[in-house]
Amino acid sequence: MRRLIAAPAVVALVLATTAAASPSIVDPRNGGLPCAATLNSHLGRLAVRVVEPEPGQTVDFALWPRDAPGERVERPGVAVNPAGTAWTSMPGTFGHGRSYAWQARLTGMPWTPECHFTVDTLAPPHPTVTSPNYPPAASGTAPADQPGTFVLDGGGDPDVAGFEYGFQEEATGRRCEVQAWDDLVCADPFDHPGTVRAGTPGGRVEVRVHPPGGFARLFVRSVDAGGLRSEAVVYEFIT
Repeated sequence: MRRLIAAPAVVALVLATTAAASPSIVDPRNGGLPCAATLNSHLGRLAVRVVEPEPGQTVDFALWPRDAPGERVERPGVAVNPAGTAWTSMPGTFGHGRSYAWQARLTGMPWTPECHFTVDTLAPPHPTVTSPNYPPAASGTAPADQPGTFVLDGGGDPDVAGFEYGFQEEATGRRCEVQAWDDLVCADPFDHPGTVRAGTPGGRVEVRVHPPGGFARLFVRSVDAGGLRSEAVVYEFIT
């Protein structure tokens, strides 16, 4: 059964797609990210860009769980803003581990290919941290004339996509920016310094850092595909 939802004056939404969009609709995004993303926030936010929109152009959106297509919900008549973007926030309860599909179309035209996203709202387990040349503080002093080599290990857990590390206690977190006309764009969780993606889920990564002298604390967190961080593991050492 389908439900129609009246479009509010201002709406917002972002999705991702694995297939090419129609000639008039491009750049589908969900939660500020491209299709096939893993999301933990902005879950109902879908958006598309319209090429050369006409005055009064509107876009229809549809969203449903991939394992329950009968729960498809449609929102018709979302206005295209002056920046050429149409976005909306779809209602619903988004369950951890479930995958969702959505489509958009210029009102009265065919639907675009499906775009998919997966919901992950649980943080990954914390990593283990070892070093071949910087022993823990209780075990000795590290050499002051060479960078520290640290091995960050996800323990084989498939929810660990990579790591965040540094000498600051605060986690960085995923960065999202609201641009002109409320256009939401979120960065990849591994696109800034102090992050590294594992070669395989749950794998280990070797990083090199130049720590401050004296007593130091390296904070390391696991990061999942959606950008959620684990609790920090603190590796203390002395140079």
